[in-house]
Amino acid sequence: SAQAYDILLSVRNSGKYEFSNLYLFVTVHAPDGSSLRDTVEITLADERGKWLGDGAASIFTLNYPYRQNVRFPLHGIYTFDIEQAMWVKDLKYINDIGLRIAKSEQP
Repeated sequence: SAQAYDILLSVRNSGKYEFSNLYLFVTVHAPDGSSLRDTVEITLADERGKWLGDGAASIFTLNYPYRQNVRFPLHGIYTFDIEQAMWVKDLKYINDIGLRIAKSEQP
């Protein structure tokens, strides 16, 4: 619980994705039953429409620093729920969304 962590969201999208951004609801459930919900906006393309992520063919991957230097004070399992929060119900051309937790290198 003393160790600090960085949390990254990884988004893979097709070049056919219609928007330059992606809104997500991220809910963190702690071992004691409490939860915290965030609304996150991830910019996927610049103002000219150039994709910001690394690309291979027509698929682009962007690693977004969701939270940095986070501590998990309670022992146990934390659960992360991620859902899209765009105004379009059936969101097309977002291939994957992932979550990565790594030890923080910041003091």
